[in-house]
Amino acid sequence: MHFTTRTLLTNDAIQQRLNSLAEQVLGDFTSQQSMPHRFLTVVAVTRSSTALLEQFCSCIQDLGWDVTVLTLSEPLSAQWFVNQKFAWDGGCLLFQDVSSSGETLLSSKNIFQQYLDVPVSSCCMFRKGVFVDHTQMADHIGFSIPDDFIVGCGLHANGQFQERTDVSVLI
Repeated sequence: MHFTTRTLLTNDAIQQRLNSLAEQVLGDFTSQQSMPHRFLTVVAVTRSSTALLEQFCSCIQDLGWDVTVLTLSEPLSAQWFVNQKFAWDGGCLLFQDVSSSGETLLSSKNIFQQYLDVPVSSCCMFRKGVFVDHTQMADHIGFSIPDDFIVGCGLHANGQFQERTDVSVLI
């Protein structure tokens, strides 16, 4: 199958936003009096673009924070938290690459807040369409984009375009 694309966001625009987004997200945690040190656990709540997640975590590390990354590979439950083999120190950031409804981040955040005694925040890199219910939006949003299929930065269409450093719309 042959696809045509139109550039939506350049690599420079993405990198600039990742840097400012990292600063905004860390502001959530530095304002918390209970933060013992600069440690953040980033949890990919869906099969997020590894490229975007790595870039984002690199921006956080550049600001002097230690980062551990987890990927949810099973439904959230009390047992999932028990199975994690490290201490939940610092803060927890839930990361999603693309979201149309915000429901996954919201439900994940509610569960994390129920089981963890650390600050929890959420971040969606690309929010599609218009949210009617603003309570379901992520705490931080990288870009609001049209409700189109996007590729690049690890996002792909049938295995194509994931190596692109820009984000494009399939047309």
